[in-house]
Order: sequence, then C-alpha cells, then structure tokens
Amino acid sequence: MDNHAGNTLQTAVPHSELEQLCERWLQQQSLLLHGACAGLVLTASASGEGIPQLTPTAIWPATFDDSPTLEQLIEVVENTFQEGCGLLAPQGQGDPEGHTRYILALPLTYQGEALAAVAFVVASNDENQLSDMMQQLEWGAGNLRAQLGELRLINDSEIDQQRRAATELLAAVTAQPSFDSAGATYVIELTQLLAADRASLGYVRDHKARLRFMSHSAQFSKQMNLTRAIESAMVEALDQRQAICFPEEAADPLLLNREQAALTVVGKTDAVMSVPVFRAERCLAVITVERRGQAFSEREVRLCEALSLIAASVLEDKRLNDRWLVVKAWDALLEQLRRLLGPRYVLRKLGALLVTACFLFFSLYKTDYRLAADVVLEGSVQRVIAAPFDGYIKIAAKQAGDHSAERELIAALDERDLELQRYKWKSELAQRRTQLEDALGSRDRARIRVLTAQVEQAQAELDLVDGQLARVELRAPFDGILVSGDLSQRLGSAVSKGEELFRIAPLDAYRVIMQVPEDRIGDLSLGQTGAVVLSALPQLDLGVTLTRITPLTESRDGATFFEVEGLLDRSEDALRPGMIGIAKIQIDRRLLISIWTRGLREWLQLRWWAFWG
Repeated sequence: MDNHAGNTLQTAVPHSELEQLCERWLQQQSLLLHGACAGLVLTASASGEGIPQLTPTAIWPATFDDSPTLEQLIEVVENTFQEGCGLLAPQGQGDPEGHTRYILALPLTYQGEALAAVAFVVASNDENQLSDMMQQLEWGAGNLRAQLGELRLINDSEIDQQRRAATELLAAVTAQPSFDSAGATYVIELTQLLAADRASLGYVRDHKARLRFMSHSAQFSKQMNLTRAIESAMVEALDQRQAICFPEEAADPLLLNREQAALTVVGKTDAVMSVPVFRAERCLAVITVERRGQAFSEREVRLCEALSLIAASVLEDKRLNDRWLVVKAWDALLEQLRRLLGPRYVLRKLGALLVTACFLFFSLYKTDYRLAADVVLEGSVQRVIAAPFDGYIKIAAKQAGDHSAERELIAALDERDLELQRYKWKSELAQRRTQLEDALGSRDRARIRVLTAQVEQAQAELDLVDGQLARVELRAPFDGILVSGDLSQRLGSAVSKGEELFRIAPLDAYRVIMQVPEDRIGDLSLGQTGAVVLSALPQLDLGVTLTRITPLTESRDGATFFEVEGLLDRSEDALRPGMIGIAKIQIDRRLLISIWTRGLREWLQLRWWAFWG
C-alpha cells in the first residue's frame, strides 16, 4: 500500500479525539461480548507493501497490563491483514472457571486502505457462542469503521483546506521582491489562515528575540508595552526550544507559559501561541500568534510549525540577499572563519594548514632567479657576397645550408659581355699607341698630349674590365656555411651591382640573439652568464656570456623586446645558424614567492600609480 502520511488515520485525526472514540467503542463492545476479558484497538499509522504499521490506540480494561497477552493480540491482528478476514485463534490459557480463552481479531479497511484493527480475548467453551461473538464483533466493527471513516473525511477535508491556504501563503511570500514586504505579507496571511487577531515575527540575535514584523502594523515602537510583552513571549519559547501555548490545551502542561499568559493581558486576547523556528539546529526566528476566543489546537500548532519552517527559510534567503555587498562579504568571511576555527570541517582545516605551510615555505625559501628569453643562434661574423657588377647568372654551385671551403666556387656570372669589352678596349689601346708613335715622330706636341690621355683612358678601361673578369667567379672568403641565398632558380637572370646574393657564416664561432621583454631588461648587465638549450638539440646545455645589450627594440605579439647578444662558451659540430631555443641568464638569489608574484606586483603597482600617482 502507498506510504503517504496524509492518508493515515494517525495523521488525519487528532490523537485525543481518536483515543476517546476507540475507548468508548471498546466499552460498548465489552458489554455486548459475554465472556470478554480484554480488548484492543490498533490504528494504522502508515501503510506499506504488506502488513501496515499498527499503533495501539485504546485498550480495555484501562488497567490491563498483561504484556504476553498484548503481544498475542498484536500477532493475531497482523495475521488478519495477511489473510484479509477475521480470525479466531486459541490463546492457550484458561480462566479460573475452566473456560478456554480465544482471541477474536478483525481488520478494518476504508476505501481499500488499512484503517484499523480490533481484537478481543474471550472465554468460552461453546462454539456456537464463539460464532455469535464473532458476528457481534463484525457488527460492532462496522459501526467503528463508519465512525472512523466519517471522522477521517472531516479531518481530511480540513487538512486539504489548510494545505491550500498554506500553499497560497507561501506563494504570496515568495512572490514579494524584498525581505520587508515578504515578512509583512507572511504575518498578515498567517493571521488570516489561523483566524487570529495578530501575528508577530521576531528574529533571534545573540540569543534574544527582536520583533521585526507585526500584522496590520507598519510601524511599532520598541518601548511599547505590547512590543516588550511579545518579545518576552518569544524569548520564553526560545529558551524552552518548543512551541508554547496559553491556555495549555494543545501544549505540554509541564512547559512554562507565564509570559504567554502575560501577553494575553497586555494584548487583550484569550489565546497565545509562540513557535520557534529552527534551521540547521539554529533558531532563526520566533512566531507569536494571538486571538480572542478558543485556544489553539494541536493541529494549528503543527500547521504553524510547518508553515514557519518553510516561510522562515524563504524570508532568511530574502534577508541575506537584501544586505549590502560589503555586509555580505564580511558575513561570508566570518562564516569561513567560524568553519575554519570551529568544530567539524576537517578537510577545510587540513587545506588551510597545507596552504599556510606552502605560503611559509615559499616566503622563506630562496632560489636562483634566472631570466628566460627566446634566442636565435647566429654566426659570430656574417659575410655578404654581393654582385660585383651588373650581369647575368651563369653558374649556381651552392645554395643556403651548404658548407663551403675557403676559396671554393659558390656561383659565377656570365663573362661574355666583359670579354667583348676587353677586346674592344684592347684594340682601342693598340690603335691609340700607334697614333701616339706617329705623333712622336712628327714632334706634334699638342697631338702627343691628346693621344697620351686617350692611351691612359683606354688602359684604365681595360684594367677595369680585367678586374671585373677576375670577379666573375664568387668564392667563399672562409670556411663556413651559407645561411642565405639560392640562385639555382635564377640561372640566366640579371643581377644588379651590389645586390646581396649570399650570406656566409663561420662554423666555429657563434653568438646568440636573445629577445628580452622590456620589463626585464633592467635585470641584465654585461658579463652575466647563463645556459642555452636549443629546440633541435635539447640534450646540449651550452653556456653563454652576455656581450652586448642593444638599444634596439622589436614589437612582437603585442609586446616589446630588446635584443641582447651573447657568446657561446664552446662550439659543437651539430650547431647551425638559425637554430632557436631558450636561454636562462643567472641574475641572483631571491625568495621563491617574490619570483612567482613579481609580474602581478609590478602590474598592480603600475595600475595604482596610473590611477592615484
């Protein structure tokens, strides 16, 4: 059977009213069943898949305390629900007059659900009499079933009405945009739901209840007698941590309710109910309700407790959201400190200890501070091989990346035009010399001077052509590697005088060009040493010494870098110009936390100066 408390008799009907009904029925049946020794009524407090959970509600006679007999009665009753019908079972005992005792048990259902069960212990030796008593019990049980069903319908209807009203109340509170409007709405709606004259809501601070909302009163003075009386009634319920009523019809008579009684005098009412509201074992607020007329019933107290628990959570969330941001941050900090320093939250404490230990370690431990920068490997000297004159490419023997020995042919230009010019000027020189000899024979001084100048001009032109012919072949000035230049795809094409054709670098001397961020250039000075690791040769750890800090900058990826030159302490056969890698320059020893947080500290300092400097 479905397990929902709203359909159980214990929940739907007040306990005292149910007990009175069952006790009266037992007394009536005991008079009709001749030989009845004891009787028991059990009501279903919850239902499950099989046997419902039964709770003894009434017993006859009231002084009956035979525990074994009660256990037998309950066992037989449970069997009746298994069998689905009434049972007659021998008890196994006899009475002083020699009669055998039997147990008569009958289940009661209502609309297909377990409602209650009745059982009697009777003494009889006559089977016909036992049959008559079972029939009488069935008749009487039918009457009890009808009364319980009617009582249940009435109470179910009232509960449904209260649930609908409670849902509307909570919806009205939740719909309010702020804490003040939600609190005022709650006390007004609660007053109407409980047919009360006044409802008050007080919040607990420092183990004291402070009145915050009062129905139908937008403002109230803290010095009013009514305000003080309401707060005293709230504190009384807060101290005892239970709902307190005056009069005590629906409350524990052992609870103190003197302040509740005093509030009825000050507030000119007849009944007062104060209900403390707890959340996570902490009292958030206290609800005090007053009215004229009848006292608050147990059902109303339970309803007020349930409503207050939900509504107080909604109101507390709204109150927390309405605080200033600074107050939220401060409260959050205090809450974290309470969790850190208070009980429980072991993982949080271990985490705090670990963070503290790490902070102390990084704040006290010193390590080498090394500046890292991207590097490019270059030859210590780079020689440019340019076109000696305007001409055409004839031979391309080498290209970028090739090794070249000293005086080895790299490329050659077409010399045919130069040969023609050489022949021209050679012929011109011979002709001028012949004319000069004739002039010398005739002793014509003016002509001799002119021809002498023309001979010298022709000789100069011839020497120029011979010099160009000597430079037709482009050869390596030293052993090295060509770092740029490829004429293999330009054979026969024209080149201009001075045009760069190749760039060659030696193989035994290298330098590194480091790209240092502008905010770290101040850490460097000439002579500092470090290490270089190249991407192509990560197994090699090469030493480097700074030789030059240039004032040249380069913008790249939105940042500015300075070029810093350094010389490697040794050369390796595997090194090639153009290789890239990472260099780390040893600066000094600093605190580890200072190294890690330097960028953040400098950025904050710069931002602070930009705004306030």
